[in-house]
Amino acid sequence: MTPIFLQRSLVEELKALFADFCSTDDVSGKRPKFNVYSQDLPITLGGDDEERVPYVIVRIDNGNIQELNEQERVEIILVFCVKATNENRQGYLDVMNMIQRVKERFFKNFRVGEYFFFEPPFEWAVQEEDTFPYFYGAVKMNFYCPAIILEDGLI
Repeated sequence: MTPIFLQRSLVEELKALFADFCSTDDVSGKRPKFNVYSQDLPITLGGDDEERVPYVIVRIDNGNIQELNEQERVEIILVFCVKATNENRQGYLDVMNMIQRVKERFFKNFRVGEYFFFEPPFEWAVQEEDTFPYFYGAVKMNFYCPAIILEDGLI
Protein backbone atom coordinates (compact mmCIF):
# COMPACT_ATOMS: atom_id res chain seq x y z
CA MET A 1 0.00 0.00 0.00
CA THR A 2 1.49 3.27 -1.08
CA PRO A 3 1.47 6.68 0.61
CA ILE A 4 -1.06 7.76 -2.04
CA PHE A 5 -3.53 5.17 -0.75
CA LEU A 6 -2.89 6.46 2.77
CA GLN A 7 -3.64 9.99 1.59
CA ARG A 8 -6.87 8.86 -0.08
CA SER A 9 -7.95 7.04 3.09
CA LEU A 10 -7.25 10.14 5.18
CA VAL A 11 -9.24 12.35 2.80
CA GLU A 12 -12.27 10.09 3.19
CA GLU A 13 -11.80 9.87 6.96
CA LEU A 14 -11.63 13.66 7.33
CA LYS A 15 -14.66 14.21 5.10
CA ALA A 16 -16.65 12.06 7.52
CA LEU A 17 -15.07 13.64 10.61
CA PHE A 18 -15.96 17.18 9.53
CA ALA A 19 -19.29 16.51 7.80
CA ASP A 20 -21.12 18.33 10.62
CA PHE A 21 -18.58 21.15 11.06
CA CYS A 22 -20.13 24.43 12.20
CA SER A 23 -18.12 27.64 12.51
CA THR A 24 -18.19 29.90 15.57
CA ASP A 25 -18.65 32.71 13.01
CA ASP A 26 -21.86 31.18 11.64
CA VAL A 27 -24.56 33.71 12.47
CA SER A 28 -26.49 33.21 9.24
CA GLY A 29 -27.52 29.64 9.99
CA LYS A 30 -25.99 28.57 6.67
CA ARG A 31 -23.36 25.93 7.16
CA PRO A 32 -20.68 26.08 4.44
CA LYS A 33 -19.47 22.81 2.97
CA PHE A 34 -16.26 21.63 4.63
CA ASN A 35 -13.74 20.79 1.91
CA VAL A 36 -10.95 18.23 2.07
CA TYR A 37 -8.19 18.41 -0.52
CA SER A 38 -5.26 16.16 -1.43
CA GLN A 39 -1.80 17.76 -1.40
CA ASP A 40 -2.77 21.32 -2.46
CA LEU A 41 -5.70 23.62 -3.07
CA PRO A 42 -7.26 23.22 -6.49
CA ILE A 43 -6.69 26.06 -8.93
CA THR A 44 -9.80 28.16 -9.42
CA LEU A 45 -10.29 29.54 -12.89
CA GLY A 46 -12.64 32.48 -12.61
CA GLY A 47 -14.36 30.90 -9.62
CA ASP A 48 -14.86 32.14 -6.12
CA ASP A 49 -11.87 31.34 -3.90
CA GLU A 50 -14.08 31.66 -0.83
CA GLU A 51 -16.04 28.55 -1.86
CA ARG A 52 -12.98 26.53 -0.83
CA VAL A 53 -13.13 27.71 2.80
CA PRO A 54 -13.36 26.05 5.31
CA TYR A 55 -10.92 23.34 4.31
CA VAL A 56 -8.21 20.92 5.28
CA ILE A 57 -5.39 19.89 2.97
CA VAL A 58 -3.97 16.38 3.42
CA ARG A 59 -0.34 16.77 2.38
CA ILE A 60 2.22 13.98 2.03
CA ASP A 61 5.40 15.58 3.38
CA ASN A 62 8.03 12.84 3.43
CA GLY A 63 8.63 9.20 4.21
CA ASN A 64 11.27 6.59 4.85
CA ILE A 65 11.96 2.89 5.17
CA GLN A 66 14.80 2.16 7.59
CA GLU A 67 15.50 -1.49 6.67
CA LEU A 68 14.42 -4.25 4.31
CA ASN A 69 11.04 -5.79 5.16
CA GLU A 70 10.18 -2.85 7.44
CA GLN A 71 7.09 -0.67 7.36
CA GLU A 72 7.26 2.67 5.60
CA ARG A 73 6.83 5.71 7.83
CA VAL A 74 4.99 8.55 6.08
CA GLU A 75 4.77 12.04 7.52
CA ILE A 76 1.46 13.74 6.79
CA ILE A 77 0.71 17.41 7.33
CA LEU A 78 -2.87 18.62 7.66
CA VAL A 79 -3.37 22.31 6.88
CA PHE A 80 -6.61 23.88 8.18
CA CYS A 81 -8.23 27.13 7.06
CA VAL A 82 -11.40 28.89 8.19
CA LYS A 83 -12.87 32.28 7.50
CA ALA A 84 -14.24 34.20 10.47
CA THR A 85 -15.40 37.77 10.02
CA ASN A 86 -16.55 38.54 13.56
CA GLU A 87 -14.81 41.42 15.25
CA ASN A 88 -13.74 39.24 18.17
CA ARG A 89 -11.34 37.39 15.83
CA GLN A 90 -12.50 34.02 17.10
CA GLY A 91 -11.50 32.02 14.00
CA TYR A 92 -8.63 30.46 15.93
CA LEU A 93 -11.28 28.65 18.00
CA ASP A 94 -12.52 26.86 14.89
CA VAL A 95 -8.97 25.89 13.99
CA MET A 96 -8.32 24.61 17.52
CA ASN A 97 -11.59 22.64 17.45
CA MET A 98 -10.53 21.03 14.16
CA ILE A 99 -7.16 20.08 15.60
CA GLN A 100 -8.88 18.64 18.67
CA ARG A 101 -11.24 16.54 16.55
CA VAL A 102 -8.33 15.05 14.63
CA LYS A 103 -6.37 14.42 17.83
CA GLU A 104 -9.29 12.65 19.51
CA ARG A 105 -10.00 10.58 16.41
CA PHE A 106 -6.48 9.21 16.08
CA PHE A 107 -5.72 8.73 19.76
CA LYS A 108 -8.94 6.73 20.18
CA ASN A 109 -8.34 4.63 17.06
CA PHE A 110 -4.90 4.50 15.42
CA ARG A 111 -6.12 2.68 12.29
CA VAL A 112 -6.99 4.41 9.01
CA GLY A 113 -8.56 2.24 6.35
CA GLU A 114 -7.46 -1.37 6.38
CA TYR A 115 -3.70 -0.97 6.22
CA PHE A 116 -2.47 2.23 7.83
CA PHE A 117 -1.67 3.15 11.43
CA PHE A 118 -1.02 6.46 13.19
CA GLU A 119 1.83 6.62 15.68
CA PRO A 120 2.65 9.61 17.90
CA PRO A 121 4.04 12.21 18.08
CA PHE A 122 1.13 14.47 17.22
CA GLU A 123 2.38 18.02 16.60
CA TRP A 124 0.20 21.04 15.93
CA ALA A 125 0.55 24.78 15.45
CA VAL A 126 -1.58 27.81 14.69
CA GLN A 127 -0.47 30.65 12.46
CA GLU A 128 1.14 33.63 14.15
CA GLU A 129 0.85 36.02 11.21
CA ASP A 130 -2.31 38.13 10.97
CA THR A 131 -4.31 37.00 7.93
CA PHE A 132 -7.75 38.16 9.08
CA PRO A 133 -10.42 37.09 8.19
CA TYR A 134 -8.65 33.77 7.45
CA PHE A 135 -7.26 31.63 10.25
CA TYR A 136 -4.84 28.74 9.76
CA GLY A 137 -3.44 25.82 11.68
CA ALA A 138 -1.55 22.63 10.95
CA VAL A 139 -1.00 19.15 12.32
CA LYS A 140 1.98 16.89 11.66
CA MET A 141 1.41 13.15 12.07
CA ASN A 142 3.26 9.92 11.29
CA PHE A 143 1.57 6.93 9.72
CA TYR A 144 2.88 3.50 8.92
CA CYS A 145 2.24 1.72 5.63
CA PRO A 146 2.64 -2.05 5.24
CA ALA A 147 6.11 -3.37 4.51
CA ILE A 148 7.23 -4.48 1.07
CA ILE A 149 8.52 -7.99 1.70
CA LEU A 150 11.66 -9.19 -0.07
CA GLU A 151 10.97 -12.20 -2.30
CA ASP A 152 12.45 -15.55 -1.20
CA GLY A 153 15.86 -16.48 -2.56
CA LEU A 154 17.02 -12.96 -3.32
CA ILE A 155 19.44 -12.69 -0.39
